[in-house]
Amino acid sequence: ADFVALKKCTYKNGRLDQACPQVGALQLRLQTRQRTAKLKEKMVTTLANLLESKTESTRLMAAASAEPHLGEVELRRALQRAWREEETPAIRALILRQLCRAPGANGGSLARGALASKVEQPAVVRAAAASCLGLARGKDRALAGQALRKVLGDKGDPDHAVRGDACEALGRLDDEAAVPALAAQLGTPEVAWRCATAMAALGGEKAYEALLSHTRSRVERGPLPAQQLRALASFSGQPFADQEALKKVLKLAAQGKDQKEETRAVAQAELARLK
Repeated sequence: ADFVALKKCTYKNGRLDQACPQVGALQLRLQTRQRTAKLKEKMVTTLANLLESKTESTRLMAAASAEPHLGEVELRRALQRAWREEETPAIRALILRQLCRAPGANGGSLARGALASKVEQPAVVRAAAASCLGLARGKDRALAGQALRKVLGDKGDPDHAVRGDACEALGRLDDEAAVPALAAQLGTPEVAWRCATAMAALGGEKAYEALLSHTRSRVERGPLPAQQLRALASFSGQPFADQEALKKVLKLAAQGKDQKEETRAVAQAELARLK
């Protein structure tokens, strides 16, 4: 009944108004049902069944509500069936994200397949796949890194959101081999800040040198993302970081007429911190 009540909420293209009272009522009911084993078992079965609902908003909330119960075999299997059948891109992306978090599921291989599929997945699904690969562990990390670096290649994914998610995922993987691919994206305004942040997350001398080289060459030729300066300055405590070179770049950014106000402010703050 609580899922049926979601019909009163605004829903469009995989997006449900989370401020709708009926959403809150459903979430409260689900939390209450987790308190006893018998009710929780019934709830898991209900969620698994509702993933096959004909109503999009019901499938969306069933998939979203699965996260605390991804250890349940019944629900994981239902999510895998839903992945094969779901046609709404936003719901499909959500299901993939859940499978990536589910222990023992095949989320990683599904994500790699979504990025490499000859039958192109919608951008929202590809973005979810890229984010998913940032969660890879063990032997899957090498395969994930390879797939993500391919997304950033010259013949990689054309969508900036997908590329940005790929940059962030590579930063989480601690993949030093990704430095050249990340550095190559710094000239693309739509993703530069995310790739620079990923390089800071990677750390290491190679990431620092690549980020410093790009920032130094661009700082007087046009606007830079404020996050790129933060990422570069984050290396200041490393023994391999050239403090004077960092200060010079930050000073140029702080004084640059072509830089945005936020970028100049960040440059000034980082300069003050380095002093």
